[in-house]
Amino acid sequence: MSKKDSVDVNTVESQVVELLERYRKLKDENAALKQNLEKTTDDLNASKLEVAELKANYERLKLAKAYGWSEKSKRDAYNRITRLVRDIDKCLDLLNEID
Repeated sequence: MSKKDSVDVNTVESQVVELLERYRKLKDENAALKQNLEKTTDDLNASKLEVAELKANYERLKLAKAYGWSEKSKRDAYNRITRLVRDIDKCLDLLNEID
């Protein structure tokens, strides 16, 4: 083997080692980004649910105020509706478990 061949082999070997190191770094970065994306997606879904719930609460309160109910009546109605919504959510969860 000539000296030139030896240099070329060493060069190729160092490039392979460098590529492997870059691959490992990119693989770790990709895993971290995927985890971050999953967390962000979960946060977004939770926020969407919260917004939907707040909108529903707002609509109920608007409706209650439109009828001129007293504060106690509004609270009672709100609590009843909230319990009904929770019961419906539980039923939907149970139905989803069956699928």
